[in-house]
Amino acid sequence: HHVFLKNGCTLSGFTLRNGVAESAWWTGAVRIYDTPGVDSVTVENCIIHDVSRAFYVGWGGNGQENLTNLVIRNNYLFRCDADAIGLWGDNVNPTVSTGNLIANNTIVNDSATRQTRSAIFIDNNVNVEITSNIIHGWHNAGLEVGAGAPCTVTTAYNDFFDVIGNAN
Repeated sequence: HHVFLKNGCTLSGFTLRNGVAESAWWTGAVRIYDTPGVDSVTVENCIIHDVSRAFYVGWGGNGQENLTNLVIRNNYLFRCDADAIGLWGDNVNPTVSTGNLIANNTIVNDSATRQTRSAIFIDNNVNVEITSNIIHGWHNAGLEVGAGAPCTVTTAYNDFFDVIGNAN
């Protein structure tokens, strides 16, 4: 990880390149987590490229973290080896994440040469609005909702194109 964010943080106007390669796809250039959960974190107007995963939010496969009022907007993310944005909520307790927004991001990959997962991956009791994003050139899916605890994903005005894998 290159940057760690905890509750109440805002990261704006940040550029990061040449992070961890595809062999460490589980990591993120920007790692967002806190206990007992992530609350009121904003990442905006950033450029992140040539990394494993741009934003890794929550505890990953272990879940156990509530995500509330997370905003990821107006970012340009390209050439990620894993999900550009990955959100994992609480898969143990009955909490449900709310107030989360992924908006106005441009997420681009070269699907012919990159080992990619999904542009946006959501799992484990995450409620999120995904709106007005441009997603281009992904090997797997533009948007994937995992098989963990149920999520509510509201989408509007997203543009998915040149995505060659699973249904979006």
